[in-house]
Amino acid sequence: MLSASRLLSASRGTPAGREHSASRGTPAGREHSASRCVPAYRALSASRCVAAGRELDVERHFLTGWSPSTLQGYNCAVKKFMIFNDQRGRSALDLPLTREDIDTFCYWAGRSLFATGRHQISSGSVKKYVIGLRAWHLFHGEEFPTAVNRRVKMFIRASARVDATRGPTPKKPPILCKHQIWLVTSLFDGDEEDKAIVDLALVAFWGMARIGELTYPTNSGPLNPCLILLTSDVELQKTAIGCKVILTIKGAKTAAPGDLQHIELNCQKNMLCPVEAIRRRMANCAGRTSSLFGFNTSDGRNHLTRSAFVQRVQEVLRNGGYEGLLGHSFRVGGASLRKALGVSIVDICLLGRWQSACYQLYIRPYTATEISATKNTLKQLGEADGVEITGQNAEDKSPEEDNSNHNNEQLPPPLNFLDNDGNQPASQSHQSAPKDSIEKTVPSTFSAFGGQPRVSQSGSHRPRTSSSPTFVRPSAANKPGVGIEKQLVAYMDPVSRQERHEENGMIQFYVNQLTDANNTIASLCAEVNKLLSGNQSKTNEVQERLMEKRLENQGLKSQIELLKNKIELMQMRIEMNTPKLNPLFVNTHPGTHQQSSPVPGLSTGETFFMNVDPGL
Repeated sequence: MLSASRLLSASRGTPAGREHSASRGTPAGREHSASRCVPAYRALSASRCVAAGRELDVERHFLTGWSPSTLQGYNCAVKKFMIFNDQRGRSALDLPLTREDIDTFCYWAGRSLFATGRHQISSGSVKKYVIGLRAWHLFHGEEFPTAVNRRVKMFIRASARVDATRGPTPKKPPILCKHQIWLVTSLFDGDEEDKAIVDLALVAFWGMARIGELTYPTNSGPLNPCLILLTSDVELQKTAIGCKVILTIKGAKTAAPGDLQHIELNCQKNMLCPVEAIRRRMANCAGRTSSLFGFNTSDGRNHLTRSAFVQRVQEVLRNGGYEGLLGHSFRVGGASLRKALGVSIVDICLLGRWQSACYQLYIRPYTATEISATKNTLKQLGEADGVEITGQNAEDKSPEEDNSNHNNEQLPPPLNFLDNDGNQPASQSHQSAPKDSIEKTVPSTFSAFGGQPRVSQSGSHRPRTSSSPTFVRPSAANKPGVGIEKQLVAYMDPVSRQERHEENGMIQFYVNQLTDANNTIASLCAEVNKLLSGNQSKTNEVQERLMEKRLENQGLKSQIELLKNKIELMQMRIEMNTPKLNPLFVNTHPGTHQQSSPVPGLSTGETFFMNVDPGL
């Protein structure tokens, strides 16, 4: 749950809030500050449940909008800020935070060239912590200062430059087959909890599951059937080439509310078989609906929590000299092993429930030596059964390896691809052989989708032990060439192949991909049509506006022509009203007598008027 942030500032405006504000810098205030690391629901129930019970329910309901893992991350951010706040000498805190608070926190928490300390974290963690502080404000109904976004980006970029000088952060190491073998041999004969842990480890490895999806929030008490894995969520199916178990995961990390995800587990004919691990867990529950990965004690049914599982696994691996392995290493190891054995990326994404390229974060490359060592390890695990190491799209053995077995040694019996195992001598010996010899007579295979089914040993929890291979001269019925043609024809039959593909989910996967592609195409076509219709409407609007402008221009032109006509008329009137002077009769020098020839039609008075100086 989110940290006890209600005790920080959410109670402002209440007597408790004023009392808390008044207690800053006092021992009581510091004691209150120390109590803020208590989970939110406990702190709320202790301080406000009596006075505001309904408000408490509202806040709890609000918090359930985030997944528990997300709340844990936000809680880490709040705790980190509390440590920063205490180190700078502030015992109390008011929301909303200021720009100075956030800037100083980013500088204090991130790595810098000007300060060092154990409290410094990577730039990526600083970014996540700022997101947690923003969620903290949202929980309190306060506005996170948006003006700091650009400054936060610059602080994170500056810390990233310093991080780059320290070298890349090491990736999560994968769990390998040798780690699984060590866990099984170390925990298989332990108490009930150890047996549940080793079964969970096998399922998490082969199912590429998140540990949080298989574990439980508490180690005892009632469970929420809508969120956790129960024995009723297990389904056993028989396939064309073996059997498999399907686990229904509710409330997965990447699933929408109400959506279900499935983990597919296939038979492995060795001590690492996840199907046998599920059968042991089902037998442990004795038909009751309870936690799948739990164990019975004198006090009742106990459930495995993530912390208990990871701590025990790390302790056992540390005793074997394996350090640095984490809970998420099982998911990384399962994906990396399949990639190394040649399983296609499509199958890996389908089995690991990845729907984007993020699967690449979980793939760790195997060297040629590691691939050879892994195949040899798996071969040794199933050598007593004559196991053949195969994988989807895996390459065949080299001719040198095949020629090494041409002496008086028995080759592994051919793989039986038929559903009816009655004609296979190994299957008959499986039913008639004693219990101690069952493990040495059943032919099996290792592949991405498992091998042939095996009769469950419900009464035993002990794994099959590997022993040195013992070769006997084969009988005529068990020679490698007997029935191989019939088996290959049946295996390559189109109907059988179609059934296998449907069983493996490949066709359904491609159908889903094609459906998504068609939906994407349809949405794009609709978007194009929408854009075209929008462009047409815009074109019509522009044309209408252009026509309006043209009409306006025509009107302006008409007005201009009218004004021109008015100007011309005024000029004509001015010319008509202004007398025209003949320069031959004008005396420009008054007082002097100028001889001029008389002009017909002009009198003496008119001639005198014309001789008047115009300046007068």
